[in-house]
Amino acid sequence: MGLPIPVAAIARCLQCPLVVDAQAVASLPVSKGAYALVLRIPGRVEVTVRTNAHALPAGWYVYVGSARGPGGLRARLARHFRADRKPHWHVDALTAVANRLYALALVAGSECEVVRRLAELPATSFPIAGFGSSDCADCRAHLLRWHARPDAHRA
Repeated sequence: MGLPIPVAAIARCLQCPLVVDAQAVASLPVSKGAYALVLRIPGRVEVTVRTNAHALPAGWYVYVGSARGPGGLRARLARHFRADRKPHWHVDALTAVANRLYALALVAGSECEVVRRLAELPATSFPIAGFGSSDCADCRAHLLRWHARPDAHRA
């Protein structure tokens, strides 16, 4: 069985050969870089960004982050796949309820460049301004929604 359509399409867009799930995260390099978490939310979820509550409908989402600390991509992505972690980032509210989770690792990648490339896809939009990008002056958000029908919504 292959990857779900959103995961495969995002991997092609990013020209990313490193697509892993929870079982394969230990095989990632300790290199620094950027990553995209592709996750499926099975039902509506409430998240808070800058004291504003937002509801996200069920569907596929892509969160883009960076791994610049000790342990690089392997450590950061292993944390996202762990169930026993304390919430720290916006995306933790999504990974806690996701029923499908994949990671695309881009060694030496730039998270803002990844967001720019994904935003060009007709199947993506920004569901919540500022989500995951509170320390970024360049991006609208680091969370994008994947639409089953690319013409369904464009923001």
